[in-house]
Amino acid sequence: MAESKAEKLAKILRPGAPKSTPGSSGFPGRSTSPGLLGRVQHWLKAKPELYDALVSILSPVRASPQFNRELDRLLVTHGQQSVVLNLGSGPGYFRGRGDFINVDLFALPRVDIQADARDVPVESDCADLVLNIAMLEHVPAPETVVAEMLRVLKPGGTAFAYLPFMQPFHGAPSDFHRWTIEGARILFSNFSTVRVGLGAGPASGMLWLGLEWFSLFLSFGNRTLKDLIFLATMPLVAPFKHLDLLLCSHPCAQVMASGFYVVATK
Repeated sequence: MAESKAEKLAKILRPGAPKSTPGSSGFPGRSTSPGLLGRVQHWLKAKPELYDALVSILSPVRASPQFNRELDRLLVTHGQQSVVLNLGSGPGYFRGRGDFINVDLFALPRVDIQADARDVPVESDCADLVLNIAMLEHVPAPETVVAEMLRVLKPGGTAFAYLPFMQPFHGAPSDFHRWTIEGARILFSNFSTVRVGLGAGPASGMLWLGLEWFSLFLSFGNRTLKDLIFLATMPLVAPFKHLDLLLCSHPCAQVMASGFYVVATK
């Protein structure tokens, strides 16, 4: 019988390490950028089901078929019996899996461990799988987070990450980095094996950049107006992300991909 999340936490947490208390005084500010759009995101993150649904429908980015195949394979392999850490989890249950141990800098709903991903308060060699989706661009020194993934994974364990390439600035609350395929391989080069593939395709890359440009162009220097145009235009633009179902198979798709996935084995 698989252990409960509470039992897994009790085994892997360092002695004295605190669990997250959502909304506690330890919440280090807002996990979004300033402005109207940031305030909307902050409000929605307190409502995980609504937040996840709106991101899925309205986001200009669609995960590639390759990304979904790799992730589905890993999630089938790592069932309820596995210890899965989701670093930079945000407020949601990733793919509906409530057994994942969610780790985030912010005390959001459904976060199990509130901690800096550069120093997660868990024992070494404790995790079977580490997920890290669209988070590394938001830390100043991503190589330290990758080193922490390597530390917490069991020998033979796997890290699955998503790294952005063709994306506008998006603070959460800050934003520092972008990667090519070659850059992603170098970032995870201390792992035994590293595979990098298309995480989100050219349509996703173009749509998000185009949405930002359109909002910027029509806002006449007014940040609030820009955010309003962005929010109003998202439902019109989002359906075109599904063009990536065709474009992701193109041999040159990586040239303007929205991002890449990494599968790295310890």
